[in-house]
Amino acid sequence: MSVVPHAASQPVIPGCLEFRLIDSIVIEQGGLEQAAIVNVPNTFTIRIDLDLAGPLAGLLVGEAFNVFLHTERLEDGDRNNPSGGTFNVPGVGPFSVTTRPFTTAEAGGPAADFQIAPGFDAGTFQVTVHLHFVDPSVNPIVAAFDAVFVEVENPITR
Repeated sequence: MSVVPHAASQPVIPGCLEFRLIDSIVIEQGGLEQAAIVNVPNTFTIRIDLDLAGPLAGLLVGEAFNVFLHTERLEDGDRNNPSGGTFNVPGVGPFSVTTRPFTTAEAGGPAADFQIAPGFDAGTFQVTVHLHFVDPSVNPIVAAFDAVFVEVENPITR
């Protein structure tokens, strides 16, 4: 198994316990899977592919974790921290979770999770995906981060 360079996760103790975030993939509603550009108005989700292995992996089965996004709109530095949802580790081996839908909008449009900045016809967002375990005894040991970029645009004005 190989881990993409933009993902970081722990613990990775070969032969004992390995929790890995493999990839985060933007999926546009009614559009492309593995989208880099999401039109407005629309919604998208992020599928997070994970893997849990090793003799101690069973200790994490059933544990709850939250998915948070830390977003920055590159045009003006606007930051936001939308929640992606709460999930449970289903079992040992590879598994995926899909966030709640995130909304997109033009500048001046209805409020959205990912909104184009005033004066721009598109918005580029740097998104850090952060998995945060709920149990305080697990939280400092098991974590994962990933980075994706999303461009939000109106195809008519581009």
